[in-house]
Amino acid sequence: MSAFTSRLSTRYNDRMPDTQSILTADLPKAVRVVGIPFAAIFLTLFFVVIGFPYHHLTDRAEKMVGGILGVEIDAADSGLTVTLRGPGFRFSDINIETPVGDIYPVDTMRFGPAWSFSWFSLVPTIFFDVDSPIGQAEGTLGISDGANGEGTITDAALSKLPFLAAMLPFATSGTLSATASIQTIDGALDGPVAFDLVDGEFKHESLPLELAYDTLHGEITFGGEHWLNLDTVELLGPMLNLTIKGTIGHPVKNQDRPLDLAVQVSDVLGPMRSPIESLGVKLDSKGAGKAHIGGTTSAPVFK
Repeated sequence: MSAFTSRLSTRYNDRMPDTQSILTADLPKAVRVVGIPFAAIFLTLFFVVIGFPYHHLTDRAEKMVGGILGVEIDAADSGLTVTLRGPGFRFSDINIETPVGDIYPVDTMRFGPAWSFSWFSLVPTIFFDVDSPIGQAEGTLGISDGANGEGTITDAALSKLPFLAAMLPFATSGTLSATASIQTIDGALDGPVAFDLVDGEFKHESLPLELAYDTLHGEITFGGEHWLNLDTVELLGPMLNLTIKGTIGHPVKNQDRPLDLAVQVSDVLGPMRSPIESLGVKLDSKGAGKAHIGGTTSAPVFK
């Protein structure tokens, strides 16, 4: 058995390449042409990244982003970040202060140059990613004479974000999730927005009372022949259900925006019948009815 093992070992060693010959052998041409430059670039970037003095850029980055957003940013930490949207910069443990003095805490904010063909048209595009206790947001923003962007907002508490609530075409509370792809054309908004609100109240100065809702879903589009197209706005609540479709026009001779809205209500419960009928909506025995809203945004007329 020992002799057999010895012969097998000798045969194996004869066939196994010598370690020194492996280390000193010429590399294949494909490895030399592709691998060596790639390794050099990778190692250079690696040592640049770990040795970059991020702390020197913190103040400048805070001022730059704050200037774009119109706020003041105070970040405890900053550094490089790498995401699927591209390499960029990161802020952590942030306080954002608005011009009116409101302060919003943010856990992490990331931004940087986004992968986009817009750069070939000399339109810088940045990505952003915000994670905070009062909601999350991510997307891209094109910086040019006509700004454009797309993004999503998730679980934003409107009661803690009054500036965001003020952007909606009606007053409401609740928790917002939304997607948008918006650009500006001649200073006017253009593009679609879809949103969902849960557990809030819908308010408008033309309504005699607030409408509590479980869900409020909307699909709207800015631009075109009208300032805003309400493809659908649907409210589902404990006292009634409501659907609105139609348009809000462009201002005419500096007057308010004209309204052309079709309204349907259903499942109107007793306490809500009188307020709804006072607006001119005729309800049947099942608490269902229709109405048309004309007039303007400041003086709507129910028909």
